[in-house]
Amino acid sequence: MHTVFGRAERADKNELFAESDPRAEEKFRVAKLSVGYVYDLPRDGRYAIGIGGLVSRYSLPAELDSVYGNPTSFMLFARVKIR
Repeated sequence: MHTVFGRAERADKNELFAESDPRAEEKFRVAKLSVGYVYDLPRDGRYAIGIGGLVSRYSLPAELDSVYGNPTSFMLFARVKIR
């Protein structure tokens, strides 16, 4: 009934700025760590319903602080499985 999950990723990105920006093709190493939780409600017939949330924290190079700050994002969601 309880599920905890996570994901970590790190990549070199070059699409962080509009094409008109002089930094448009410059690559920056960025990282993201996400942790989430889902609670599955008691099952009713063919459907399994879960509700949960996810929080993501980003690590960016210092030269991007003025543009992106210190970003954190979150989401709440519902999941329906048909069995």
